[in-house]
Amino acid sequence: DRFVEIVRSLPDEAWVLVHCRGGSGRATMFMMMLDILRNAQSVSLEDIAVRQCLIGGKNLFLLPEEESPRHKYAFQRTKFLVQFYLYVVTNDDEFATSWSEWSERFSK
Repeated sequence: DRFVEIVRSLPDEAWVLVHCRGGSGRATMFMMMLDILRNAQSVSLEDIAVRQCLIGGKNLFLLPEEESPRHKYAFQRTKFLVQFYLYVVTNDDEFATSWSEWSERFSK
């Protein structure tokens, strides 16, 4: 919810710097979320994922093998991004409905 609030409060021309310790998975996830908030109404989730990968991020939709200990977490992250994209695309109240409220209804 706080991320959505911060991004929505920024001027359209604002630059955002995102980094994490590894600089790959978490950074790409937040860059995708930013891209989704700014462009989901006109750009598909697949195109957003490809764009983030092309500018140096990780392809978050390529999951590790199911036997890998990382598979579960990568799958959860992918599921989250799909749901977040749906939240933004279906938003019709200027984000008065928070992500938390929306996702709670979605999960039922």
